[in-house]
Amino acid sequence: MRINYLIPTKNESESITHLIESIRKVSEDNNYLYDIFLVDDSDDDTIEKATKLNAHIIRGLGQGLGASMLKGFGSCLKIPADFILTLDSDGQVDVSEIPIFVNTALEQKADVVISSRFLRPDLIKYRYPFINLIGNRVLVLILRLATGFSFTDSHGGLRLMRPETLRNLSLIGKHTYVQETLIHFVRSGYQIIELPSQWLPREHSDSRVIASIPKYIRRTLPGLLYLMHFHYLLYSITILSLIFNISSLYLAGLLTVIATFIHNKRNQAISIDSFETDLK
Repeated sequence: MRINYLIPTKNESESITHLIESIRKVSEDNNYLYDIFLVDDSDDDTIEKATKLNAHIIRGLGQGLGASMLKGFGSCLKIPADFILTLDSDGQVDVSEIPIFVNTALEQKADVVISSRFLRPDLIKYRYPFINLIGNRVLVLILRLATGFSFTDSHGGLRLMRPETLRNLSLIGKHTYVQETLIHFVRSGYQIIELPSQWLPREHSDSRVIASIPKYIRRTLPGLLYLMHFHYLLYSITILSLIFNISSLYLAGLLTVIATFIHNKRNQAISIDSFETDLK
């Protein structure tokens, strides 16, 4: 059994050593062969600490999580493995759960196993900010509407995937990696299982996400609505408003057409093959 671990990092110097050592211990205790990859956009000494622990370093692109993760997946796919497992770098993921995800995938022949913090009420081990909960609920609703799959969490910290699920992955947004991959898995017909997963308090510095939830939704919502083909509905409304001379609907539709055009210009689809690997 071989697992390629992929960790996106940005200034996680305080947590990265413990995280990598924890992954190594879990892997060795369960007789997994493994490689650990960091796709990194740090300006602290995260890379230096990870390199001392024999992690492969992939330079991030500074163009959003989606582009960095695609580049990371490309590097992971160059080293054959049974699974690719992505996990957050901030120490909030319970690494001891990794064998549960692996065993579930093997026993139930799942293609993708993802974590959810909301399948049980006791999984989040601290006071979860209300604004984060609202943002998560909005994104979960969009995912359900886009896929028909009953997701309960839009941002679980652990994802176990068979390599073949990623080979044809492409993204249209710089900030919608998390949701776009889930939509890709469902629309491609892969078997997905959601498992309960603990979410631990962040021990090293404050989360960078809490203060940016409204900004994050503003960045992700246009792309997700586009993936849902929601813009076609508004195009139709625009045409009908012209026919029946309803100025307010026409204005709303026109703004949507302009927003969609801008979104498409700024976010051309990118795939794993778009990047050269600089694996170290």
